[in-house]
This record gives sequence, C-alpha cells and structure tokens, in this order.
Amino acid sequence: MRTRILNDVHTAAPWFEYYQVGSSRLTKQAIGEFPYVMGRDESADFCVESSRVSRKHVTIDCQDEGFVLRDLESTNGTYVNGTRVTQAVLQDGDVVVLADFEFTFFSGQPVRATVTQVMTQPVAERMTDTHDLVIQVRRLHERLTHRAIGSAFQPIVRLESGEVYGFEAIRATLDLPGESQQAESLIDGTECRLTERMNQQHRLCAVEQAALFEDNVHLFFGLKVAEVSANFAPESLDRLVDVVAGRHQLVAEIPDTAVCDITYFRQFIADLRQRGIEIAYGGFCTGPSQMAEWRSMAPDYLKLAPAVVRGIRRASGGWRMIQSLMDAARDLGCTIVAVGVDNESDAQCLRELGCVYAQGDYFGRPEPIAAYMHRRPPVLVPSR
Repeated sequence: MRTRILNDVHTAAPWFEYYQVGSSRLTKQAIGEFPYVMGRDESADFCVESSRVSRKHVTIDCQDEGFVLRDLESTNGTYVNGTRVTQAVLQDGDVVVLADFEFTFFSGQPVRATVTQVMTQPVAERMTDTHDLVIQVRRLHERLTHRAIGSAFQPIVRLESGEVYGFEAIRATLDLPGESQQAESLIDGTECRLTERMNQQHRLCAVEQAALFEDNVHLFFGLKVAEVSANFAPESLDRLVDVVAGRHQLVAEIPDTAVCDITYFRQFIADLRQRGIEIAYGGFCTGPSQMAEWRSMAPDYLKLAPAVVRGIRRASGGWRMIQSLMDAARDLGCTIVAVGVDNESDAQCLRELGCVYAQGDYFGRPEPIAAYMHRRPPVLVPSR
C-alpha cells in the first residue's frame, strides 16, 4: 500500500482532498505513481475503508489528454460531478464519488486560488452547470468548516389545547439564485460523504440550539434513507444525547420507505432505544396492512404524509382512512402525528377523529429558534 499524506501540496504533483470519517478537517493525498488504483483492497494505492466500494474500484492514469479516471466495473459505480461515468478526463475541482466515498481532484497546477476567489462571489450566468455544482460543493465544505448550518424549528402541537408538544428541526437552505439552488438540491439528494457530514452537523447544531428551550420538549430530527443502513453507526448520535442531557426527549424520524423487517434494521431501532431516543416513522401514506407488518418494530410515533391529511373532510374516504390508521396505531401502541395541517377545517376534523398531535403551517411555520425565544408562547395561536 503506497499511501502518503501531504501537509503542504506543491504544484506539478496531482492530489485529491477528502474528509476522513468522523473528522471535519480536509486531508490532502498525493497521487505519486500511475496508474493509481483506488479501492477497498489493501493492495490498492489508496485503500477506501467502505463495504460499498469495490476491491479495485477505479484507476487514475496520466495520458496525453490529461489525467484519466476509469471505473473498473465497480458494483456501485463512479460519479464525476453527479454523473455516472466509466471513463472521464479529470479537471481541477472535479468532485468524484466512489459509492459512499467522495474526493475532490486537483491536477497540481496553480489554479486553486482561482476557485477560492469565485467562492465569495455570486455564480455568473455564463458558468456551466458543472462549474456551478463544483462551486456549491466548495461552499458546503466551507459551511461545514465554520459550522454555518442554520436550523428552523416547526412546532408539533397538541390538537385539543394548541400547546407545544415538540419541534421538528429542519435544515435551513441558503437564499441562492436558481442554478445554485438546483446544484445544492442535487448535492443534498446525493449519497456521499459530504451530505452525510452535513446531516450530522445539522443535527448537532439543531440540538445545541434546542437546548435553549426552557420547557421539556420532544425534538424530532430526520434521518435520510441512506443513513438507515447497516453501515450507519448509532454511536454518532451519542453527542446529541449528551447535549440535551435529559432536558429534552430526542425523536429520530425515519422515512417509512426505509423501514424493513430484517435483522439489521431491528438492531438499528434497538440501538436507538438503548440511547433513550424515541422512534418516528415519517411520510406514511399507505394503509393499516402496512402497519401490521411493523408489529415487531413498532415506532413511538407515526407521522402521516401531508397528502393524507390535507382536505380530509372533502376527500372521498379520507375520514375513514385516517380513522382506520388511528385504530391500527393504537393496536401497535404508537401515536399518530398529522403533518401538513394548514387550515381550521382539517384541524377540527382531526380533533373529532381523536388525533392527538398535529404539525403544519396553520400552527406555525418553521422559524429560527430566536423567534421562539423572543415570544416564548405557552400556546401557539394558529396562523391565518
């Protein structure tokens, strides 16, 4: 294995940058010889410790046309700037993803200062989508380094009284021009180390802010589908538990599409509960038969998708659907949270059905914590 870490990279030698697991510092890795092999195998020039990376995943070679990356028929593929490739000529700043390992390539030419200069300016209209994507990746790296990740909190209320029961922490997005918003959305939806670290840091920042709430609240935080896997370490959530220190109840919200009755998922749920974290399945939009399959791994809360809740009094069968879901939830020992309530008619209908908790713009839009700390309302007045 020919791995060498550089403290200071000189020009004329190509290198790449990546974040080590559990670290917020960029690591610079020299590419010393060609062809340069990357993969899970210990004999590779750069060994990636991930079960999703193939033993020999890609090579980087120096040819007449430049530095050429080739995928070695890997199982989970290779992506350059969001596009799956079998071969690509790498340019400075290209973001390469091997399954769940991500790095940024540099040829060794003195161009990095130019990239940094662009970072502080609006994206020019003449830039290509690829340029815009690269710039957004660099912006996200900077936000991670400086912990500049904002959170908004949307209240979850007791329907009968309007009292705040808890909050859902939502990552705040930047006010960016159209192309930049598309790039950030693309990155956020990509399964890679950067998005994993963004999600982790957002949760930590949100919990640190929520610690300012004086009253005991339930703080719901989301897990992405990609995070609910055999590779996810619940130990990464221990810091969240330490921050709230018993003052608030943490609730991990898992997309219902990630729920599966297999061994690792049941262990995943058990590990969360062992840490005192309650479980919510979010975005639920199917029927009672689906819930019956979850008997061995029932959540504490079942959050109904907005499409199920909105207009239930007018929707054909909507009333009966939610009533059947509530009956099934009681059998499982979990509680329904109706999400997407945006008017009094739907709220009253849910009260009549006996639904206990609700979330939606009618009870409060997502806001920074400063707004709540300024008002500190014991009861939320529905917004009109």
